[in-house]
Amino acid sequence: MISVIVPVYNVEEYVAQCVESLLKQSYADLEIILVDDGSTDKSGSICEEYKSKDARIVVIHKENGGISDARNVGMDIAKGDYIGFVDSDDCVHPRMYEYLLRALEDYEADVATCGYVSFPDGEAIEEKDMPEGAYAFLKLENREQYLSNFFSVDFTHYVWKSLYKKSLLESLRFEKGKRVEDVMFNSKLSRVISKRVVIKDELYYYRLRKSSTMHANPEIFLELIAAMQHNIGHFKEYEGAAFTQKYVEYVMSYILTKRVERRICGTTNAYVSRESLRAFRRLYDEYGSSQKSHWLARYFPLVYDWCKIPKVRRYLK
Repeated sequence: MISVIVPVYNVEEYVAQCVESLLKQSYADLEIILVDDGSTDKSGSICEEYKSKDARIVVIHKENGGISDARNVGMDIAKGDYIGFVDSDDCVHPRMYEYLLRALEDYEADVATCGYVSFPDGEAIEEKDMPEGAYAFLKLENREQYLSNFFSVDFTHYVWKSLYKKSLLESLRFEKGKRVEDVMFNSKLSRVISKRVVIKDELYYYRLRKSSTMHANPEIFLELIAAMQHNIGHFKEYEGAAFTQKYVEYVMSYILTKRVERRICGTTNAYVSRESLRAFRRLYDEYGSSQKSHWLARYFPLVYDWCKIPKVRRYLK
C-alpha cells in the first residue's frame, strides 16, 4: 500500500481536483490521508464528501498548525509501506505512483523522484499519455551523489514529487511552523538514505497561485536562508568540516545571486535585502571563504552588486 498525505487548508476551489487525480491513479492500492488543518472554508466538508464515496480516503480534522504539522500527523497514522506527499492545490498524473513504485522496486531504492510541470492557476493541465509501466529512467544516486545535489541550483527540495519507503522515515519529521520545511527535511534524509532513483517523466502538476505561501510573501526568501543555515548545522554535525565548508560557500553564493535577481525582478523589499545581506556577512565572518567575490560582497556590497547585476540580468534572459 502507498499512503498519500495531503495537507488541506482553505483550498475549496482546488481540493476536489487534487483528490480526483489521486482517485484516478492506475495504481489503486492507495491510502489517501486528507489532513484538514483547521480550514475555515468548505475544504473540510469537501474532504468528508469524498470520504463517503471511497473507502481508501481517511480524513483528519485538526487545529491549524501549518503544513509541516499536517504532514507529521498524516505520517503518524499512515499504514502504507510507502509514503507520498501531495499539496492540496496541485494534481498528479494518473500513472505517477505506478511509475514511482515500479522504479523503487526495479532499482531497490529508498526514494523515487519524478519531474514536475508548473501551470498557471486558471489554465488547463496538458496531460501527456504515458504507456503502462514504461517510465523514462534518468539516473541512480547513492548517498554521496544525493548529498552532492545540495550544491546544485537545479536540485529541487520538494517532497511532493517523490515516493519514500515508510521505514526510511520512521525517525524523520518536518519542522513545525516552517514554510520551507522540505529544505530541512531533505538534509535529515541524507542521514538515512542509501539509494535514490530519478525518473524524468513530468508526473506532478504544480499550480502557480499568487496567493500561495511561496509566492505571496517576499520574506519567504529569509526563511529559505534560515533553512539553509539549519542545514549547515546539520552537515557540521554529521558530514564533517570539508563538506560543511563547501555547502557554506554555496549558500553564500546563492544568497548573493538571489538578492540581485530579486532586485532585478522587483520581488524584494528593503528589509529582505538588508537581512539577507546580514545573513551572508554572519556566514562569512564565521566560516570565511576562498572566493574573492565573497570578500568583495562582505566589505563592499554596493560594488559587488554593481558588478553582478549585468551578469544576473543576462542569466535571467
